[in-house]
Formats: sequence, C-alpha cells, structure tokens
Amino acid sequence: ITTRYVLRKVSILLTEQKKQAAGAEKKSPSENGTSNKGGTESNVNYVQLKGDEDDKGMNQSQQKLSQELYQCLSNEKSFDLFMRFLAKEFSIECLLSFVEMIQFKQYMKKRMDSKSGGDDDEKKDDEERGGRRETDVDIVFPDSVPNSEIIYNNDGDVSVKAKIYKFYLKYIRINSEFEINILDGTRKRLIDLMKDYHGWMNNNYYD
Repeated sequence: ITTRYVLRKVSILLTEQKKQAAGAEKKSPSENGTSNKGGTESNVNYVQLKGDEDDKGMNQSQQKLSQELYQCLSNEKSFDLFMRFLAKEFSIECLLSFVEMIQFKQYMKKRMDSKSGGDDDEKKDDEERGGRRETDVDIVFPDSVPNSEIIYNNDGDVSVKAKIYKFYLKYIRINSEFEINILDGTRKRLIDLMKDYHGWMNNNYYD
C-alpha cells in the first residue's frame, strides 16, 4: 500500500516551525538558496519529490522525505499537528492506516525474531553493511498514540491471517469506514483474495 500521498502532505506540512517541533534539521538561507518576493530570505526547506530529479536524486530526496516523516510521527506535538492537518483535508484514514500497518510490521518483526533469533542475524548484517538504514519499522510513536486494537486485542481469532482480514475490512474493502486511496488494480487483487473470509482463511498459500 503506497504511502506517497502521506509523504507529499508532509512535504507541505513541515514548515520551518513544524520541522523544529519534529526535530528536523534546519538549513540556513544560503544553503537553501531561496528568497521570497520581498527580498527577505526564507528558511523554509521543501524536499523535492519524485520526478524533480534524476533517478539517483529521486532516491535521495525520497529517503530524506521518509526520514522527516519518521521524525514527524515520533514527536507528540508534530504528530498532533499532522493529524489535525489531515483531518481538515478529510484524509485522516491515511495516518490511521499508516500507523496501524507500521505497528503490524513491528509486531510481525518481533514475532519472527523471537522464532528465529533474528536479532543476532540483524546485528551481524548491520556490521557487514556498516550500519542499517533507518526504516519505517524503526519508528517509535509517541506514548499518546494507542496500540492497534486489530493487532493487540486477543478476543476471538488472533491468528495473523485474521488480523490481515480485519485490515482489509477497515481500509481496503470498497465503502469501508476508512477506505484508503490505492491503485484500482491493487484493490481488485486484494478484494479477489479476501472478499470471502473462509476462502481467505483456508488459502494455505499465505500461511
């Protein structure tokens, strides 16, 4: 599920004041190389989006944008500002789905590490690569952000596939309460896969 819409919103949201709240790095006007119409230099640093640079530049700008998103969502004040902004845009489902799916990835990582001793393997890989790049799994949400009920509620069927199906009902199914904007082809494949609960649960390919 793409998070590009969320990233684009962050690039607009994070003005210099909100970047400070998020702990983002400030740049001097000379580094930004920008000024406003009145001749006063601006401190606002907008991150270039995909399509603004060549392939190498796109990767760098997207990586920087992702890092700023992680900083934004790790700080209680900037998280609240971002949530209020998306609410005004009638796009709160973008943040809700992002948070829950990151929590799900973190849950699955812990689950897999506990079974395979993956922490030791990960440390070894980090040393070989000279350190691991920060990813969305590393995000530490503020304490005010509640844990996903889908993930951590132990009532009923608590299997991983049952949790995935609940995500489908909440975010993917057409006309669901928090339906997110994804590619039509992606939605169709997911609907074909999970429109029938028992068919999904009995699909051994995804066990």
